[in-house]
Amino acid sequence: ILTVGNRIRTARKLQTALNSEGISFAIVNIRWLKPLPKEQLLELLSSVPKAVTLEEYILNGSFGSSIAELICDYGLKVELLRSGIDDTFVEAGTKEELDKAYGIDTESLLISMRKRWSDLFK
Repeated sequence: ILTVGNRIRTARKLQTALNSEGISFAIVNIRWLKPLPKEQLLELLSSVPKAVTLEEYILNGSFGSSIAELICDYGLKVELLRSGIDDTFVEAGTKEELDKAYGIDTESLLISMRKRWSDLFK
């Protein structure tokens, strides 16, 4: 689970939920986006079959996009699930309401992971 900013809380909740189902995912909190720590990310992404990016930004051109570019540019064999907000106007609300509305809360992330990687959840 690659995360940035305060998504670390969601990453920890997601990791706990996955662990309770017997699924192991490590958390890597990226401390800066520019310049991206490319060498460390390449080493990490080369060693895992699946990766999830967590961010609370618009997905287009963001952290998850940068990770997808690394995977593509270096021909890595890792499946990526990007979590963030689609390119849309964001409504007003509490953090919890917005996370749920835009599918970046723990429950929604688990649903997305189950859909994408049903083989993990047996």
